[in-house]
Amino acid sequence: MGADVRKLVRNRVREIRGFPAMAMLELFLTNDCNLRCTYCFVGHKRPEQMSLETALAAFDALLDRSAHIEELGVLLFGGEPFLCMDLIQGLVPEARYRARKQGKRIDFHCTTNGTVLDEATVQYCQRNNIVYLLSIDGYGAHHDYHRRYADGRGSFDDIRERLPV
Repeated sequence: MGADVRKLVRNRVREIRGFPAMAMLELFLTNDCNLRCTYCFVGHKRPEQMSLETALAAFDALLDRSAHIEELGVLLFGGEPFLCMDLIQGLVPEARYRARKQGKRIDFHCTTNGTVLDEATVQYCQRNNIVYLLSIDGYGAHHDYHRRYADGRGSFDDIRERLPV
């Protein structure tokens, strides 16, 4: 199955004639999220996540199409990507290894709602130079108006408590 996924992704990317060299890849790791934001574009939340095999196949397609570009970027996105820490921990070192073999450097970025940040996740990001963007909709009640948990509670106070100092 592994070779089939890689082949499918590579062939799909190669079908695009005249496509410029790629420098950035956005990986939608999961549709799952613990919030139910009023404006979310992810319709139905499902506890599924991308497989490591698929993530690496997409990364290989980025490497294949990066041509002369030496500094590449990967945005980890979702739902809430930090719900997939096992996937992130498998992807980051392997992608960096594959990039180095081709003389390239890879930067990782992640967009998060901040509700599942914990000390271990923050430390992992620091050790592995993963820059994360925290998505907040203002202060207190304004944020909570749009960004609620599935049970209706606001998330602002939880996020504030989880932020590293």
